[in-house]
Amino acid sequence: MKKVLWVWLCLMLVLMCASAVAEGAIDTGVILTQVVIWVLCGVLTVLGGVATWVAKKYVVPWLKDVAVPWLKQHQLLEAAKVAVEYAEAVVGRFNGEEKLKLALTVLESRGWHIDSDEVLQAVKAKWQELDLMQMAAGVKTSFVK
Repeated sequence: MKKVLWVWLCLMLVLMCASAVAEGAIDTGVILTQVVIWVLCGVLTVLGGVATWVAKKYVVPWLKDVAVPWLKQHQLLEAAKVAVEYAEAVVGRFNGEEKLKLALTVLESRGWHIDSDEVLQAVKAKWQELDLMQMAAGVKTSFVK
């Protein structure tokens, strides 16, 4: 591989020298400029290849395995929070079954599959969080089932 690279580099230098001689005079500044440009382009190409390899090897799997599932779960929890707070505001206290149905309807209208256990767990978790916030604020004294 090294030999091929050296042969290629020597061939490029000969071609540049031939083009400079064809113009009538050898201009070493032009030849040096061309050599520097070729070397920099080669280095940048190698760096781009390494960056692409690193992205494919490490970044893309991390996005698939860690970032996307976390974002999906976070989005579900935020949607469940909005649905629970909306149901609490519209229906009011002491209507747990009706509030649950309304919260699930809101989530279904947003595109979540309410048949999944994950959605029901998120709604119940946010409901528990809302109960604790109401108890901390003094609005609610105990859990009412």
